[in-house]
Amino acid sequence: MAKSFSLHKRSGKKCYLLAARDLAITWGDTPRYWSWNSIQDSRFPEGAELLGICWFEIVGRISTCKLSSMTL
Repeated sequence: MAKSFSLHKRSGKKCYLLAARDLAITWGDTPRYWSWNSIQDSRFPEGAELLGICWFEIVGRISTCKLSSMTL
């Protein structure tokens, strides 16, 4: 899983960014609805561009033990 980690400046809580390819994107493998593009100067090699769709669903998972304490 590709992710980027930082700390929130004000709260000090952990912040994670997940790569688009690590998310479960409904119809993500259908070129009619999604375009996968390389992005220069990005943390991740590519991103997903929504072209058009009638159903929008994206799911990402991260282990709760990686979160800051007192995070819901």
